[in-house]
Amino acid sequence: YNYLETIHYTITVNQMRENAVSKNTIIKDTLPSGLTVDTTSFKVDNQSISADEIVFDNQTFTVNVGDVIDTKVLTFDAKVTDKAIEGTVITNIASVTSDNSEQEPQDSVDTEIYAPDVTIVKSAQEKQYNVGDEVVYIIRVQQNTAGAIADKVIINDTVPEGMTVVSAHVADNDKTNDTVEINGNACQFTVNRLQTQETLYIVAKITEPTLAGNNVTNIATATSDEDKDIPDSSTDIQVMKPQFDIQIDTDKEIYNVGDTIHYTITANQNINHAKAIDTILNDIKMTQGVEIDYESIKAVYDGKELPITDGENTFNVNAGTVEYNKPIT
Repeated sequence: YNYLETIHYTITVNQMRENAVSKNTIIKDTLPSGLTVDTTSFKVDNQSISADEIVFDNQTFTVNVGDVIDTKVLTFDAKVTDKAIEGTVITNIASVTSDNSEQEPQDSVDTEIYAPDVTIVKSAQEKQYNVGDEVVYIIRVQQNTAGAIADKVIINDTVPEGMTVVSAHVADNDKTNDTVEINGNACQFTVNRLQTQETLYIVAKITEPTLAGNNVTNIATATSDEDKDIPDSSTDIQVMKPQFDIQIDTDKEIYNVGDTIHYTITANQNINHAKAIDTILNDIKMTQGVEIDYESIKAVYDGKELPITDGENTFNVNAGTVEYNKPIT
C-alpha cells in the first residue's frame, strides 16, 4: 500500500466444535501505528455496526460480535496516514475471546507500505543554439519503486538570465491533475500522484546577445512529501557565436583615371551551427577620388537579393540572419 491509501481488513472467527456455541464473543484488534481507522466502515457479517459498538483504547479496539455458532466476519478499513511508516512492513494482530472458552486464539497479517524513490533527469532537445532560438528543456520525473506512488512531487526550474520563458507544460496534462506555475523565469511543476514517469517541458527563448559564445547551465530541483532530498539534475547548452571572413576582390589590378572598378565583396559566416542575427554588411568608405555607382550595387544571399541603404559614398546591406557557409555577395 501507499501513503493515503486504504487497507481493507477482514477478521474471520470460526467456531470449530460441533454443536457448540461461543458465547459473548469479543474480537480484539491492535492496529499498527501510522494507520487511522474509519469507524464508519465496520461491518459484522456484511451488516454495518455503529461506532458505539466499538471500544477503542489508543490503537486497540474490541467489538462484541455476540454468540458464534459457526462463523462471524468482521471487516473494517484503515487509512495509511503517517509517512514515517513508508518503507516498512506493518503487522496487525487480532485475537478472540468468549465467556465459555479459556482460549484466546490470535492471528496476524503483514502489510508492506511502499517507499517511493524519485529521480529527475534534465536535458535539452539540442546541445547547440543561437541567440533568438527557442530552447526546449525536458525534465523526466521517475518513480523507481514498483507499485509505489510518490505524493505531491514539486519540481522547480529557473531559466538562466538572458533567456525568457515562452511556455511550460506537463505532457498529457489533460489526463492528470498536475499543474505548472510560471513566475518570470521560474517554473514550478506539481505532480500530485507519481506512479511511474512524468515528462515536463519548458520552452525558453535566448534573448541576450552576450550569451553568444558561452555554455549555459540550467538546473532542476525536486522534492516530494516523502523525500526532501531528491538529487538535482542539470544540463548545459552551447550558445553559438558567429564569425565572419570578408574578402574584397576587383576585376583587375591596375586602372586608369576614368576607368570603372568592379568590386566583389564576399562575407562568409564560418562557424558551423552558428547563425548571425540582424547582419549588416557595411562598405565603410570609398577611397577619395573614387565614386560609387549606386545603380550597380547588387547584394545576394541564399539566392535572394538584399535591401541596400545608400550613404555618403558608402552603403549598407541588410542581410538579416546568416547561416554557416552561406556567403553574402
